Amino acid sequence: MRGTLRGSARPLVRAAGSCYAEPMDGIAHARAIAARVVPAYRPLGGLSFAYGQGSVVTGFSADADIDLVLVWDRAAPPAPEARPAQCLNEGTWPTEQFHQPGAYLDQFRIGTRPIDVAHIPAAVFAEWLDSVGAGGGWEQRAYPQPLAAVAGFAYGVLLADERGAGAAARARVAAFPPALAARSRARLAEQLPGYADALAGCTARGDGWLFHEILADALRGACATWFAAYGRYLPFHKRLHDWVARFGLDPELAQLERQLWLPGADLARKQALYVALAEPVLALPAIPE
Repeated sequence: MRGTLRGSARPLVRAAGSCYAEPMDGIAHARAIAARVVPAYRPLGGLSFAYGQGSVVTGFSADADIDLVLVWDRAAPPAPEARPAQCLNEGTWPTEQFHQPGAYLDQFRIGTRPIDVAHIPAAVFAEWLDSVGAGGGWEQRAYPQPLAAVAGFAYGVLLADERGAGAAARARVAAFPPALAARSRARLAEQLPGYADALAGCTARGDGWLFHEILADALRGACATWFAAYGRYLPFHKRLHDWVARFGLDPELAQLERQLWLPGADLARKQALYVALAEPVLALPAIPE
């Protein structure tokens, strides 16, 4: 069941371009877009660094949105009316802008390509790095999830970094934190019996809504532990099985996760599938601290 990455001499975190064999069209496209976008935002002042993430950059899709993240040395990103999204928009689609904690975002098009530009205060980005480095960042429901955000950065590509802060952050995430593997494993071992009992209670009562809320929390912890056992940050769960394949994770465990969402799987079956996934994850060899 176990993959071979643990015994490999390859680094635990590699640049996105070296994670797949196809030509780096996605990264090249992101760089070309960034060359137009970043200079338009830089005059606003306080831009620390920029990076690309998402399906195009990682090579999972050729025609998805291009996701750029701008990290700002400011208490909050520039106000929407100051940001040049409208000027950059070349499409007939309207420009969309959001400005609230967790969702500082500009959406527009360059040519026919949808562009998402997210804005993150440097202090928030640092909090994400600190949380994940200490073994956390995944326990609570949150958007963005700090662990998923750090994974996006670690497996993305740095696009602009005049001050060197982005390179320093890349060096930091390149050393996978043993605390993440240890803490996620310990928490899963502690909570697995309680999750199993709670899911069983929902099954007995027919509480499908509550069952799936609990299952989502339980599965997030199991997957964080699973990926961390291989020295990998758990990405956002879109295209989860593409990440499983890229990292060479256990196909049998991946199949169990898929079966959780089959239309014909009743609650009792899903409860059993979750336990069947979580128990082997706990049995995986631990990363030495």
